[in-house]
Amino acid sequence: MTGEGPIELSAIGSDGTRTALTWGPTAHGNVSNFDAPGDEWGAGYRFDSPGCWRLRARRTAGQAEALVFVAPDQRG
Repeated sequence: MTGEGPIELSAIGSDGTRTALTWGPTAHGNVSNFDAPGDEWGAGYRFDSPGCWRLRARRTAGQAEALVFVAPDQRG
């Protein structure tokens, strides 16, 4: 992610529910082969309900947002 400063990550469901990170954020530093501007980070979430989730990343200078759809659990 381009920008400056520490990173803050959040995940917000369509009903406003927030879920906490299960791990991260972890900077990937110089170990990645992803050749793009900015810093690369890893993080994990466990979504407790299906639906549309808004993933947000913010830094002192810079922000990003992505929407992901979490499908219902089809096991069992």
